[in-house]
Amino acid sequence: MNRTSIITLVAVTLAGIGTVLWLHATEPRKPWPKPTPPPPASPVFVPSKEHASSVEEIEREALSHYQQLELAIERSLVAKDPQQRETAFTFLLPELLQVEPKRIVAMVVRQEPPSAP
Repeated sequence: MNRTSIITLVAVTLAGIGTVLWLHATEPRKPWPKPTPPPPASPVFVPSKEHASSVEEIEREALSHYQQLELAIERSLVAKDPQQRETAFTFLLPELLQVEPKRIVAMVVRQEPPSAP
C-alpha cells in the first residue's frame, strides 16, 4: 500500500467514527428508572437460637482479652513449634504492644534467661 491510500483509509475511518458518535449524541437519552424503595419490615419475628452476649459478658471478655494474649505469647515462647512462635510475634505481640505495653515489659521481666548449651 502506498502512503496516499493509508492516509485516505485513516481519514475515512476517523470520519466514520466521528459520524457515528455525532449521530449517537443527537439521540434523546432515556432516563434511568428510579430505584424502588425497600420492602417493609416483616411483622414476623423469629427469635435467634444463638446466644447473644450481655453487656456484662462483653465487658468481662474485653478485660480478659489482653490477659489471654499475654498467656498465648508466653506459651509460644516455650513452644518447640517455630510456626507458633512466628504467629505470636507477627500477630499477638503487635496487638498487645499497641494497647498495653506494660504487660509486655512485665512478661519479659518474668522470663527466665536462656540456659547456655
